[in-house]
Amino acid sequence: MDLKPLISIIVPINQVERYLEKCLFSIMEQNYRNLEILLIDDGSTDRSVEICDDFAKKDSRFKVFHIENAGVANARNVGLANSTGDYIAFVDSDDYIASDYIQYLYHLLTKYNGQISACGQKNVDLTGKRLTPCTATEEVFEYSRKEALYNLLFNQKLNNSCWGKLFIKELFQDISYPAGHLYEDLATTYQLVAKADRIIYGDSEKYFYIQRPQSILNSKFSRLHMDSVYFSKELVTFMKENYPSFVLPAEYRLFAAAFEIVLKTKKDQADLNDCVAVAWSIIRKNRFKFIFYKSSAFDYRCLAFASIFGITFTRNIWNLWLSIKYRK
Repeated sequence: MDLKPLISIIVPINQVERYLEKCLFSIMEQNYRNLEILLIDDGSTDRSVEICDDFAKKDSRFKVFHIENAGVANARNVGLANSTGDYIAFVDSDDYIASDYIQYLYHLLTKYNGQISACGQKNVDLTGKRLTPCTATEEVFEYSRKEALYNLLFNQKLNNSCWGKLFIKELFQDISYPAGHLYEDLATTYQLVAKADRIIYGDSEKYFYIQRPQSILNSKFSRLHMDSVYFSKELVTFMKENYPSFVLPAEYRLFAAAFEIVLKTKKDQADLNDCVAVAWSIIRKNRFKFIFYKSSAFDYRCLAFASIFGITFTRNIWNLWLSIKYRK
């Protein structure tokens, strides 16, 4: 009999038949066995439905929920509402995890008496080939709430993603993901961190994040992408009310979100000019502040400088850089 606590793993699923089996096998083969694996089929019309049901037949730990398509945030909320574990973990259905992913996160959480633990990620292509240099040190970092929030603002060791982390379930008592919106992690992770007393980061790559570069080059902006700006504004407000010394880093996140809006729009999307105008006004208001901000990333310093010469020049510089970076 396994006396370890039950851990719930929530997997939102939509149209991922190409990747799903590898993801679910990596969860099924975890060396931490006392798991509840909630597969939230978010209205898939491909073989994802069949794959989910097959895994539930193979392993009773898999629980499948077929729901109407309403987005990742809603799927995660369905998973949270139906989870019975003492701890919560998330895995995206087009990624996969190391066999000791859960055991590693649980060990960090219990050994260092934390409420959130996190691990490193390995960025890979569809064949599993590493895409970014390995910087893992195998070190363990213990953060207070305030230290973790600062770290989160700059995406240093901790990032906004809910995957790659293990949470005590109590943290979600008054927090849910914003259904119907994009950037759901940006809206919630800092709130979860702000409720935790200790956050533990282990610098070991246990989560395998599949990157598809062409999706970056070909992604098209929609009005929903403005959520990154809205949620960044909420982040600024939260810091003003609770951590005034972190207002500038939060404004930097808003500045970066505004650039994402400007750079993702295409010339033929004139109906979205109002969104671009909002984002560009944020950039114009803050660009000199963040050109000289010591914590600004190099690319944002360059973009801030380019913005002095106008929006067209800024987009051209960005597209040139992308074409070089992702040149086959």
